[in-house]
Amino acid sequence: MRLKSFIAILTLIFSIGCFAKGNVFIDGKKIKTREDMQRLLEKQMQLPANAGKDLDAIYAELLSESKSASVVRLKHLDSLKRKTGDQYVEDFIDAVNMAAEENAKVILVLE
Repeated sequence: MRLKSFIAILTLIFSIGCFAKGNVFIDGKKIKTREDMQRLLEKQMQLPANAGKDLDAIYAELLSESKSASVVRLKHLDSLKRKTGDQYVEDFIDAVNMAAEENAKVILVLE
């Protein structure tokens, strides 16, 4: 019984963390276009409208998240690249990696 309670608490903590400002989860199988990805970035990062199109704005937001970790998870990367363009995804990954170099609390996870 204690194990089930522990797992339930960990699940709750993880769920809250997944939706905290700065945390991003992009599933390439669920994204249809680059604009879908940009809108999702705006929503998950709580960015102003159209800021998801600006990788500099995303980079700046990741740097400003100094109080808590910012986890950026990209799942089904090949599908994401096909739908949004290889270069856009690579540029997004580069922006996250550059932010991670300056802010140790920025974490990129590629699945």
